[in-house]
Amino acid sequence: ERSQKLLMEFETLEDELTKGANQLTGTIRIAVRTPTIEFGFIEELTKELAALDNLTVQLIVRDEPIDLIAEGIDLALMINDLPDSSLIQKKIGNVIFSLCAAPDYFNHRNFVQNPDELEQHHFISPLKKYPQNTLTLRHTKKKKNSTHKINPQFQSNDIRARARAIYAGLGIGNLPIAEVIKGIKKGSLVHVLPEYSLSPIPVWSLKTADKKKDCRLQLIEKLLINTGQRMCIRD
Repeated sequence: ERSQKLLMEFETLEDELTKGANQLTGTIRIAVRTPTIEFGFIEELTKELAALDNLTVQLIVRDEPIDLIAEGIDLALMINDLPDSSLIQKKIGNVIFSLCAAPDYFNHRNFVQNPDELEQHHFISPLKKYPQNTLTLRHTKKKKNSTHKINPQFQSNDIRARARAIYAGLGIGNLPIAEVIKGIKKGSLVHVLPEYSLSPIPVWSLKTADKKKDCRLQLIEKLLINTGQRMCIRD
């Protein structure tokens, strides 16, 4: 009888400790690149947060390099960044960007038959510090790179702005292949030069070492990884 009483007390104590551990509270800071927003991350995150009243998420969306330590970032999904050696890193896969355009763009123009014809078309490209007058493409079967002239008419540092310009029929641009496939199925995009793509870009899930066992991040990291895999061609 004494043993049973002790066991019951231990079980009660365990339940209280477990309950406390499962209450996700506090604030976590997450950093992502803009393409992440287009692949369902916000929808999944808000669905989870609706059941977690005591957890606050601060989301930083930025395409420029970010210092996780200096900015107090707990978790990040980064594209093409070289991870700091002090960070816990997991490669999710490679995101492949492919050329595309709205069907309306070719209503009064010839379709592109080879990369050298790109110069004759309006192009939508990233806005960078140096002029974007050329584009390096990789032949998907031959695995060879080649550089071709382009004629940028619209440039933006925001991929969402570039995507809207592409969908609006302004010109040819590049988007993640997963986005291109979705657009083709909906009839809102056509694949331009499907035998070519841009060079693969690695996608990483990153977190600081002190957050390795943070149960608050485990749920969010799973959502980030799911989003990254929807963007990626996995290894």
